[in-house]
Amino acid sequence: MKFDYKVKYKGKWYLPGEEIEEEKEEAVKFASMPFDKPFTKTEINRMSTDALKTLAAENDVPGYEEMTGSSLKEYFINLFEL
Repeated sequence: MKFDYKVKYKGKWYLPGEEIEEEKEEAVKFASMPFDKPFTKTEINRMSTDALKTLAAENDVPGYEEMTGSSLKEYFINLFEL
């Protein structure tokens, strides 16, 4: 990535036009998850219990049948580290 102005990225200053290498840590972090896309905390909190159970069933969450809506929300929020 390049900028037309001086910029500080991850604690290091770069001059205009200088190439800044991006780290792929977020892509790697979510690449190991079975979900198509990571959800936001708001999206998870707004989901109905049926939608959460469907999502859990599609992604082989252990014991999802006995879990309540709030426990499924807590599970997904902790899984995505939100």
